[in-house]
Amino acid sequence: WSRAVLDHLRAGLAGDEEGAYRAAREMAALSPDSEWLVKLANAAYRTGRAEEALSAFLRVQPDHGWIKGWNGYWGLRVEVRHLVGQYTAAIDDARRGLAAVPDDAWLHTQTLWALAALGRADAVFERVADRAVAGDPMALWRLATAVEELIGHGYRRPALRMLGRALPAIEAASASTPSGRAQLGRLLELAGRDIEAEAAHRRVLELLPEGAEAGVDSRIRLAVLALRRGHPDGASTTLEWLDALDGEALSRAIPAGQLRYWGSAEAWRQLSAARILVASGERDSAIGRIHRAANTGLAHGWLHLHDDPDFAPLRGHPAFEEMLRLRR
Repeated sequence: WSRAVLDHLRAGLAGDEEGAYRAAREMAALSPDSEWLVKLANAAYRTGRAEEALSAFLRVQPDHGWIKGWNGYWGLRVEVRHLVGQYTAAIDDARRGLAAVPDDAWLHTQTLWALAALGRADAVFERVADRAVAGDPMALWRLATAVEELIGHGYRRPALRMLGRALPAIEAASASTPSGRAQLGRLLELAGRDIEAEAAHRRVLELLPEGAEAGVDSRIRLAVLALRRGHPDGASTTLEWLDALDGEALSRAIPAGQLRYWGSAEAWRQLSAARILVASGERDSAIGRIHRAANTGLAHGWLHLHDDPDFAPLRGHPAFEEMLRLRR
């Protein structure tokens, strides 16, 4: 058993996800029905074996041992529920987790995603409305990801109706800060109001010092929007600037509160570059960047590749579909 633990740790440090998974299976076999099943669940999840991961999570007793004090258990379990399409069960598990850790913002966000996957646009907005209409950038980002989930699951009309009701108040509240205005730009884009979205992102850059890393998200959105309108000028410059950011600057570039979602600053950089490449029509290069994101610590952002509208043009590409395929 100690040898299996050592093999699991060594494989993880070497970036060998399959090796870490094999060692975790051996660990779990040697200590059945113990908290170590979480290691198997996590390794299975990281290698795309969502059903096996869920089975392992469900065998763990969340009220015993060190699991009882670890709120990450519920977050991972809810995420795997979502991956296998068990959205109602995901909401129930999130509720159980929140009973133990009421202030866990991630479980609240995951609840929004599950509600969105079920098409419950009004319930989504009710949960985030107060802070969103107050212009809270993180609440606006959570709302935008939920809208993407609604649209990705075929609920475009309910999503647009909800945005239509919410945007007037959001526009008034988010105008005062660059981060709030950047998230407003994303919501306007999702609502199909691209010209207004561009204006919002340009205003972000006007409010920040020239070249400030904090505005890189708006620079990326402006490049993508311009490319969609057939104006490639500036996209390559934005891509080069993004690639040239050093580690410290890159960390400052990630919108506040989102690092946990993306997993690592480098994963965020690679996915951001992929967005520009997709809009440029360079699908193979974009997929290469997504692979690089996956190899540099991409975490929860992986969950939304299936509904992120920036990556919709990749659907049908064999390499992209293989990335989305759940393994058994």
